[in-house]
Amino acid sequence: MHALEALKVVGSALYRERLMAFVADPAASTPAEFAAYIRNEYDKYGKVIKATGARAD
Repeated sequence: MHALEALKVVGSALYRERLMAFVADPAASTPAEFAAYIRNEYDKYGKVIKATGARAD
């Protein structure tokens, strides 16, 4: 599937409705936007993990 076609699917109401049934929060974005989101989440939760000393044992 071409990237623009995938964005249309992810942005469609039916797709969002079906994902919401699984308690998902779909967001249509470009690869660059998704990479920025992941970097932000990594930085944000990295600080929380360091501050709390959380571990995945």
